[in-house]
Amino acid sequence: MVFLGCLVVMTGCRKDDMAGGIMLTTESFVQDGMKTSVVGDEVHWVNGDAVRINGQTGTVEVSGSTARAVGFESLSGAIRGYYPSSIITATGAANENTDSPTIVFPHRYASSFSGSSQIIGLPMVGRASEGATAILFKHLSAAVNVRVKNSTGREKLYLDSVIVVSADKQLCGAASVTMSSSDDPTVSGKSNVEANRSVVVYFDEPVLISGDYLQVQVPILPVAGGELTFKVYTHALMSDIYPGVAKAHYSYNYSRALSNNALGRNVMGTVQIAVTGASDYVTEVNRGLFTINKTSGAKVRFSQGNLQYQASSGTWRFAENQYEYIGDAAGNNIFGDSRATQSAWIDLYGWGTSGWNNGNALYEPWNNGQSGSGTYGHGYGPRVGYTSNVSLVDDYAESDWGVYNSISNGGSAAGLWRTSTSVEWQVILNSRDASTINGTSNAHFAKASVNGVYGLIIFPDAYAHPNCVSLPSNINVIGSGGWTSNVYLLSDWKEMEAMGAVFLPITARTGVETLLQLTTGNYWSTTVAPVQNGNARAFCMYFSNLDFSASSSYFRYYGMAVRLVKDIVE
Repeated sequence: MVFLGCLVVMTGCRKDDMAGGIMLTTESFVQDGMKTSVVGDEVHWVNGDAVRINGQTGTVEVSGSTARAVGFESLSGAIRGYYPSSIITATGAANENTDSPTIVFPHRYASSFSGSSQIIGLPMVGRASEGATAILFKHLSAAVNVRVKNSTGREKLYLDSVIVVSADKQLCGAASVTMSSSDDPTVSGKSNVEANRSVVVYFDEPVLISGDYLQVQVPILPVAGGELTFKVYTHALMSDIYPGVAKAHYSYNYSRALSNNALGRNVMGTVQIAVTGASDYVTEVNRGLFTINKTSGAKVRFSQGNLQYQASSGTWRFAENQYEYIGDAAGNNIFGDSRATQSAWIDLYGWGTSGWNNGNALYEPWNNGQSGSGTYGHGYGPRVGYTSNVSLVDDYAESDWGVYNSISNGGSAAGLWRTSTSVEWQVILNSRDASTINGTSNAHFAKASVNGVYGLIIFPDAYAHPNCVSLPSNINVIGSGGWTSNVYLLSDWKEMEAMGAVFLPITARTGVETLLQLTTGNYWSTTVAPVQNGNARAFCMYFSNLDFSASSSYFRYYGMAVRLVKDIVE
């Protein structure tokens, strides 16, 4: 949180013993030669903010107009402070307790709005002599002040991210800083590589663009030289339900003579973006849609994450993020009777185990890894007379996890979601018409590492790859081009996800009371497979580092992942 006013740092003394407190203030930001606060007339700390001082991380407590940093054991020697604390604790930061530290400017900033005021943590450092009773925090960044205007003709437009990109200047990453108790700090970049030439400000809750414009500050590393050319991209959501994206992008040339900087430390340059009907739209009609039937044109959307279940409460939910999976952890690796009552969440299921009594022996969500006393998997799936060789559709659709159950964070009603059939998986991954990406027409999928998790990226029918993210390679490649073909940071993935991309993480699977194939992805379909050598099977989608199949068949007692879809009614 950028702030004006004061902050008291408390050491080991009592709160009412102010003799050991250190008062902190901060300079204002300069915009077009005028002093101004960053987020309007009132700029302040927020409870819970973290401040790093003399190698310790303190927590901010706000009382009235005064803020205190608490939780320090002691503060001895010269006082050096960092805000946000992550700029000195991030990988690549160094020399924290010197006047020449290396700090790390973030590539991605979480932000929000309180009324018309933006809440964002701009990098700052503070320096005071030993025994000082006050310390002045000073800004390290420059800032691009982006004013986003709704010129689409639509009544409402929501902003979810703003991106600033330079073709040749470092805007984030490691930087050298010099600081003292009397002079302004100096800042210079240390790693001018492509990955450090873009900065993203994003909003977890999209912000309504109201009034003449919405003003968003994007912190960047100060840029030396007399001229800076950069592009600004905005992702504006067309609706708060099934939001589409209007991706406007503009190029600016910013020149400032002051101190020979294109955009210097503590200087804010203002640009204006008009999101219009001519912007590069990925609309609410086609964002994140996947064709499942080329003849009828039927389409689906994927859920936000893999399906999870908690037996102790009977609760179903989607994983919070697409790249999350439970894997080899409780309760996937718990077997036996305790699975029916355990509080640990699971995300691997035997086939057809929605909880609906389908006439067979094993239909509860916790039933997997049990071949069933010589049943060879025949205890799974709807049973009709003497056979269990029927798919989880039509009269037996309630054996489908999404059809029968209410998903707590997926609409809280049964029947809103379903599992894909084997044919639908094949259309999604092999045969539908889709966008051209990096020269590959009808781009369907690519193996990747996302936020350190291996898995499969699936591209929707209409997809515009974010300009600030490296293009995917080895698209639609089945037998080679493994996880490291495409390595995306969380910030990269958020941009791709905003354009409708889907990620299926590796999941492992369970065998007979054991966890197998910890580095593969295994996702059920609703389609029964022919019995082989007496073993009951069902179709699934499978992928590994060097292999891939949209229509494998496996024993039904295997525990596999489920990613639900929702039919789009036009």
